[in-house]
Amino acid sequence: MQEAVVLLVDDEALVTEGLERALFAEPFRILSASSAREALRILAREHVDVIVSDEQMPLVSGSELLCEVRRRYPEIQRIMLTGRASLATTIRAINDAAVFRFLQKPCATPEMAATIHAALDARGARGVVAVRRDVRDDAFDDALGALSLALQPIVRCTTWERAAVEVLARVHHDAFPSILPLLETAERLRRMPDLERAIFQQIAGILPRLPAGLEVFVNAHPSSLAVEALWDERSPLAAWFPRLTIEVTERAMVHEGAGLDGVLAHLRARGARIALDDLGAGSSGLAALGAIRPDVVKLDMSLVRGVDTSSARREIVSSLIRLSHRLGMRVVAEGIETPGERDELVSLGCDLLQGYLMGRPAPLEAWGADPRRDNRPVGGADAADAA
Repeated sequence: MQEAVVLLVDDEALVTEGLERALFAEPFRILSASSAREALRILAREHVDVIVSDEQMPLVSGSELLCEVRRRYPEIQRIMLTGRASLATTIRAINDAAVFRFLQKPCATPEMAATIHAALDARGARGVVAVRRDVRDDAFDDALGALSLALQPIVRCTTWERAAVEVLARVHHDAFPSILPLLETAERLRRMPDLERAIFQQIAGILPRLPAGLEVFVNAHPSSLAVEALWDERSPLAAWFPRLTIEVTERAMVHEGAGLDGVLAHLRARGARIALDDLGAGSSGLAALGAIRPDVVKLDMSLVRGVDTSSARREIVSSLIRLSHRLGMRVVAEGIETPGERDELVSLGCDLLQGYLMGRPAPLEAWGADPRRDNRPVGGADAADAA
């Protein structure tokens, strides 16, 4: 049975860490976020079945977050966890966010687990998702023609210049409010290779316009690694492999198993580098590190966020950086949002930095009139502190 994905949102790290430990034995894949903004970023890139959010959070409350989740991703079941809730909050959560259930802090593990299971059962019993999916089936081919790309800079710590960019797909179509439901539809229809090829064709189109020395990170869906036509001479990226770093996740080990070695060896023979994405987000990260032996590791934002204020995160990140360097791997830290996080990661020996502090994803046109020459310093102390 496929694991259900549960996103826990609470600004107190001890709460989410405690819930993760408590739910360890359940058939859930647990993600966590410390703010509404972080939760929405995760939802934009990850499939999630149930979200459990605290109400009392700074800047954006849990009820406000769940209202936005309902608007963007109505198929996700929404649970509110709160120590106290006013009548106005309760009305908003019921009427606007349509929460599945309220849970009172502190919540016993059996009650939490039972509530999540009930939410999953209710989600499967509703007809809403099926109707929306039928619409998406009809629109999938149209959506392939409505794709665009956004580039997010990856900055070298020593010079504060752009060393690389990660290419992210976007979709502009009424049936798909974000790239996530399009990915879900591609998986369900077993048309991920069609989607990947459409994205790769767009990437091939912009590569000649990027600075010659710029490394380009490209995400590979686990299921697409078995599709030879995406990686051999028929690939839209065939002529560009020496410029590319292909990002794979530990999920690739589940999809490909022993066959992954041959795929990665082929890519390396063509000049591409391999990056292990989201190290620290799952339970098999170190196993994937040993199995894939990547050229680059990307530390997940769950470790990066608050690394300057959490001694535990700092020690974990420091250990991962040292281990990666001993194995000859470069380290990218993802999700950096504050100068404190940036400075701590630099002091710990991280090689490359990525996050909103360094630059948000933007179309190629945002790089200036001549993007081939636009490799100016980004994200240094002066620039970042002024942002």
